[in-house]
Amino acid sequence: MKEHILAFGCEGIAPLLTQTFAPRKMAVKAVLLADYAQTVGALAGAAHGFYDPARVVAHDGLPVDVYAVLAEPMLVFCGFYGDRMNHALNAMRRTGLRIPYKAMLTAANRGWRPAELFAELQKEHAAMTAKR
Repeated sequence: MKEHILAFGCEGIAPLLTQTFAPRKMAVKAVLLADYAQTVGALAGAAHGFYDPARVVAHDGLPVDVYAVLAEPMLVFCGFYGDRMNHALNAMRRTGLRIPYKAMLTAANRGWRPAELFAELQKEHAAMTAKR
């Protein structure tokens, strides 16, 4: 898979995304709200999958609105290997791009919808900040 970054809810910070990642030859794909019904893997080009109302439930068993606007921006790094992820995170620090909800595309999460992944990242973020 070709390296790229899926950007959810980042319309207001598009210039900062470009400033951060373009010099490092890291492509950013803005994901439209209309595409939130697809799986993260399908959006990344790794797997196919569209909205199935019988299947879309969060990991806590509650229904998920697949077209819900995410509360904050989220990035999903696809096809990053070796030091490239460290380069991306260092670039974010240097330009001041602060997005707490970030994930790597994995076999475990590529079948999730963006709202499902965001909910999981919120839980992880809350657990990490509670430990501080």
